[in-house]
Amino acid sequence: MAQVVIGSPGPIKKWISFKKLAVTRLKILVFDEADQMLAEDGFKDDSLRIMKEIEKFNSSCQVC
Repeated sequence: MAQVVIGSPGPIKKWISFKKLAVTRLKILVFDEADQMLAEDGFKDDSLRIMKEIEKFNSSCQVC
């Protein structure tokens, strides 16, 4: 299982929804292209959804 994942919100969201990324053992999640995510509303919403999903199952995961 992956402990460190680096990616943009779109692929990360797909990996979680298709059960390709198990968030229970995830230690660190790094959002790639963070400046664009904050500038565009769609990416910001996706990022918040991903963080809430991870927090639900794994409160010790660090999101950068």
